[in-house]
Amino acid sequence: ASMGVRADGGISVVVTLLDDVSVHFVAVEPPSPARPLGSLAVPHGVLAAIADPTAAVLTPLGGADASKCEDAAGGVALVRAEGEPVILRSTTPPRTGSLHPLPNGMLVTWLAPARCGSPRQRLHAVVLREGDTPVAPVTVVGEADEYAAASSASDVDLWIRQAAHDDPEAAAQAGTVSWLPARCRLPRW
Repeated sequence: ASMGVRADGGISVVVTLLDDVSVHFVAVEPPSPARPLGSLAVPHGVLAAIADPTAAVLTPLGGADASKCEDAAGGVALVRAEGEPVILRSTTPPRTGSLHPLPNGMLVTWLAPARCGSPRQRLHAVVLREGDTPVAPVTVVGEADEYAAASSASDVDLWIRQAAHDDPEAAAQAGTVSWLPARCRLPRW
């Protein structure tokens, strides 16, 4: 769900609901009844969804079945109601992903194994301009076991957790957490 404050001081919430094949976006602005905003088909599952500024869903390419991992067959698709999906490639299928709005664009991130069967994972990221055009090719940010991302206006924060894979005892502990602050200022094109 995403929340905002209307000009009249009321609260506006967009709720994202998922069924077997679609993501549904619903506006809730009390005291009015809930209002459907639309739906997007997602036959391969959902990694992330946002409605700010327009509805978008991040879905794995070719399905979410990690047991069918094939090297060089991975990546994600950004799906919107209008236009063709934006295909963003990685070596292997994603395990998790997120979408974060930026002024005049969006940050797309996902975590995928370094190669099929590998316990090591890589964090991938790409910034898209309005119209979903990549600013640059998909970037491998680094190895990560988990990550979190947040954006506020053009400020972006990434937190990456890495375990010590070469030491089984240390791997069970928290490992290292790195914080990467960034600024993504995208001019209107």
